[in-house]
Amino acid sequence: MKSSAVAILLIVITLSFLYILGVKPYPERKNVLVEETFGFNQNTHAAGYGINAARVDSQITLSIPQKQADKVYQYLRDTYIDHMDLMKQRFPDLNITGENKMDVSEFTDEYYDTSNLDLDKSQNSARYRSRINTTNAEDPKSGRELVQVKATPMGQFDLRTELKFKVETNVLSQKNATRDDMAPLLKLVDKAERGDFKKALETIGLNPYNLHHIFTIRQKRSRVYIDLSQQNFLSFSVDQGEASKLLATGKFFSVDIGLVEDVYTPANQKERDIMWAIRDFMVEDLKNKFPELKETAISKYSIVLDQIRNKIPYFDLLVKYNLI
Repeated sequence: MKSSAVAILLIVITLSFLYILGVKPYPERKNVLVEETFGFNQNTHAAGYGINAARVDSQITLSIPQKQADKVYQYLRDTYIDHMDLMKQRFPDLNITGENKMDVSEFTDEYYDTSNLDLDKSQNSARYRSRINTTNAEDPKSGRELVQVKATPMGQFDLRTELKFKVETNVLSQKNATRDDMAPLLKLVDKAERGDFKKALETIGLNPYNLHHIFTIRQKRSRVYIDLSQQNFLSFSVDQGEASKLLATGKFFSVDIGLVEDVYTPANQKERDIMWAIRDFMVEDLKNKFPELKETAISKYSIVLDQIRNKIPYFDLLVKYNLI
């Protein structure tokens, strides 16, 4: 019997056994992050890599019904790029302009978690990302690879932290590989930044050696930028993505309105208040124009994970015991 057939048979037997025992398919998601262990410094650096370059992720996400994704994007371009009448009426004293350029990128995000899916339970995420800009070959971010960790203090989504780590390019033979080189996600981090990466995971209560690949999301992002006093401070994007596990697929359609971390992080409170006011105005306008849009603090990783686990009974337990 082929190994794939054996694996399927084991899964069927395991699911049947769990069903007989009355085990619940998966536990309720809770934010289990211990608040007192959350200690990333978001003030000293606005850009860069590593634990000392933490940045505030101020993005607001609105889920979109699939058939409305293109309409939402077109409305945002018409209202906040091609015509700025609405913005000028609301903020007449501010120099707010839209950047008239197309920016469509394709992302490949490999998500990692523990066998207990602890990152999902705590509403955090860890991923290896690569990207290609399909409309601008000169984009310095096109072709970039990095490892990202996003962490959220309990009940403080406005302080969500994003950490970035460079990717290791020197692949060692298995003979010369260390423990770090054998860890599924840690081995992708640049050797010079692995100490920082370990600290980042330990700060949110996780062992970096316990992470393994869960699934890969392929995403298309159509993004537009808005400037304040000729400085890019905000962007909005319409994102569409999906991932598959076995025969189950999860998808998302969303609009993300986020303040540019390099500008927002070093800003003083007065400057942040202005940025918040503009962002919140756009969010309310979108909600009024498209009542079906729903604000969500759940990450794309967890959104897709929920859809897949609802199609694969006992998904969490199958992951826990490395059956899928």
